[in-house]
Amino acid sequence: MQFHGVRDGSSFFTIFSTFTKLAITAVRVWLDVIRKVAEALLQVHNTAFVHNDIKGNNVVLDNCDGIEYHLILFHFGKSSPVTGLEGSKNILADQQMRYEKEYPHIAQEIVEGKRGQSIGSDIFSLCHMTEIVPTNQAETPAQCTPESFGP
Repeated sequence: MQFHGVRDGSSFFTIFSTFTKLAITAVRVWLDVIRKVAEALLQVHNTAFVHNDIKGNNVVLDNCDGIEYHLILFHFGKSSPVTGLEGSKNILADQQMRYEKEYPHIAQEIVEGKRGQSIGSDIFSLCHMTEIVPTNQAETPAQCTPESFGP
């Protein structure tokens, strides 16, 4: 079994930590990263599974060399086969408000109890992830080294 995680001195970084530390500043590179996440999610869906927890902390960049990013989509603990998806859940109004604040990557129809998890809700979460793309920053050459992430 291979370890895929974030630890000091490693070449593994979550998309969330990469963004918060501004380790990648080029929009074109971010768009390539998001494209690769979409391709990984398509592979999951093509095997008739739903991930159910797509977010920046569940996608890792590996072996960043400033040119090529290898993505690892992980944390399949909430995944399920498409044929075994649960229906909608009844969520109380105060819980809905908490979910909206704490889990913005979860599709609104799930939070409101209108639908259960689905391929569509995975895609919603992927689209939410695209909000991290720093479109207001100047296009600069990509730099992705362990040093660019800081301590």
